[in-house]
This record gives sequence, C-alpha cells and structure tokens, in this order.
Amino acid sequence: MARNEEKQYGRLNRLWIQKQREEGRIKDVQRRPKLSTLNSVTAVRKWMPNIKDEIEYYLQQSQLSHYPERKIAEFKLHIEELEREYKRFLNKLRALDPSHKHHPWTPRAYAKRRQDAPDAPYEKRLRTLGPAVLTSQTDVGEEEQCCSASVQPPPERRANVDLPDQDQPLAFDRTKLSVVVAGCRGPLVGTQQTESLAQLLFSGLPNLHSSPLAQARAAQRLSTEETGKTEKEKTSSETKRAEDVLEKVPSETKRAEDVLEKVPSETKRAEDVLEKVPSETKRAEDVLEKVPSETKRAEDVLEKVPSETKRAEDVLEKVPSETKRAEDVLEKVPSETKRAEDVLGLGCYSSSDEDS
Repeated sequence: MARNEEKQYGRLNRLWIQKQREEGRIKDVQRRPKLSTLNSVTAVRKWMPNIKDEIEYYLQQSQLSHYPERKIAEFKLHIEELEREYKRFLNKLRALDPSHKHHPWTPRAYAKRRQDAPDAPYEKRLRTLGPAVLTSQTDVGEEEQCCSASVQPPPERRANVDLPDQDQPLAFDRTKLSVVVAGCRGPLVGTQQTESLAQLLFSGLPNLHSSPLAQARAAQRLSTEETGKTEKEKTSSETKRAEDVLEKVPSETKRAEDVLEKVPSETKRAEDVLEKVPSETKRAEDVLEKVPSETKRAEDVLEKVPSETKRAEDVLEKVPSETKRAEDVLEKVPSETKRAEDVLGLGCYSSSDEDS
C-alpha cells in the first residue's frame, strides 16, 4: 500500500510540473554541454558549480532511508561519475589557465594558519583578532545588550570569564534564548507548538515516514497512546471495583448491625461460661485426685487377670468331661424314671392289699 501511494504521489507531481511548464512558470533547465565544446576559461568555470550541485543532490538522496539498496548504489555510481567529470573539467581549466593551482580531493596534512607563542597569555590572543571578527563580536554584543536588558547575568559571573574554554563549540540554551530574543523579535513558538508542527509535517509528507526521526516520533506516539490506553483501562477497572465495593456496603453494614445485636447475648453467654469455670475446675481437680487410686485399682485387677485366666482355662478343660458326664446322666434318666414309676406302682398295690 505504501509503494502504491508513493507511485500516485510521483504521478501527481509529474502532472503538476507539466502543467506549470505549459503555463510558462517553469523553464526547462539547460543541459550541461560536453567538455569538448567548451574552449574558454569562463565557459568551463560556468559549469563547474553545476556539477557540484548535482553531487550534493545525489549525496542528500543517498542519505534518505526510504530508498532501497539498489537505488542508493545507483546514486553512488552517479556521484563517482560526476567526480570524474569534475576532474576532467578541472584538468581542462588548468590547461586553459596555468595559474589555477587548486587540487580537489587530495589529502593534505593539517597546517595551523596562525603561529602563536606557547607562553603568550590568553588576553593577548584575544587582542590579536582581526577587525572583521572584532566588528562582528561588537555587533553581537550590542544586540544582546539591546535585547536582553532585563535578563542580565550577575556581575560576579561576568567577571569570572573562563578563557581556556573559548575554543570550545558554542552551546545555546533554547529556553534562555527564547527569553532574551522575546523583547526584540516578538513571541517565539513554544516547544509544544514546535513539536506539534513537526508531527504535522511528518504526518503530511509521505517520503519522511521511513526516516529515523519519523520512526522515533511514531514509536513515541504509539507508546504514549498505549500508556494512555493502559491508564484508561486501569481507571475503568478501579472504578468498577469501587462500584462493586459500594454495592456491597449496605449488605456488609446490615451484617455488622446483626453482629452488634448479637454481641450482648454472646457477652452474657461468655460471662456464664466464665462463672462455671471455677466449679468445672474444682471438679477436674477432684477427678485428678481420684486418678492415682483408680490407677492402683486397675493395676491390681491386671495382676489378677493371669490367675483368673488360668482358672478359666482349667474350667474350660473340665467342661468336656463334665458335659460327657451330664450326657451319660441324661441317658440314664429315662430308665431311672421308668424304674421309679415301677417302684411307685408296686408300692400302690401293696398298700391296697394291706388295706383290704
């Protein structure tokens, strides 16, 4: 989808350029002539800046991140070809003008332009500046004095100038700079407005979507949106939880009231239990006092168990013989009963005879 969008933008751009060319607002750029047709120093010098501009253009295009590797390799080939063409122009310029001594793209050692004494003080070095530099510094000082009259640094800070740091790169504080320049140039755009304008430009230009800065801003925006979404979800969950707690408050309050109503009865019950504690304790003590005697009695009983067990075993051994004896006796019972009946019958007959 992104590639199709770029194609559409390219077609629209070509159509717009064609319309502008037809209306006469854009003139066709004159193409650079061949080196063989240039026979004067002025003609050669005229086209050398054009070659430099093309080299600069291709260098800028090769640094963009949205081009593929194939396209960047083509840009590098164009740059190398332009460098060779520039050297050809330069060689012909030297042939036409022998006084020209410039040699581009040749490495040379660093040479210091100004030779200062090693023990010269820093104040003396400041006095040896050229008139153009002094004039520019004077103009800058007058402008700062005019614009920042209300924002003057304390005198002790201005007096203690750190001269060894004068060769360090300049570092500007944007917040202080906006305050200083506000009196002369009107209100500046704030940091937030600048950020919003940059975001608007990056969102409106399709060729800058894949640049590192645009990707960083997109990642920052996504992280901010995710953080806001997470905070919103957390807030909604906490609100829901608070609503649930509030819904449970009446039932929990009712439950607490019921518990409070039961407190007096439970307290009375606890008091009754505490009143019974001494008597139960006394009873437990009496039981504990009886434990040794009962234990002694149980020991005596246990001592008698073996003898009683032996006695029971002897009795059990006699049971079969006694049982046999009983069975024999029972077998004799009918005969003895018959005999007794016979004896009784004879006794009755004898008594009746005597009576008669």
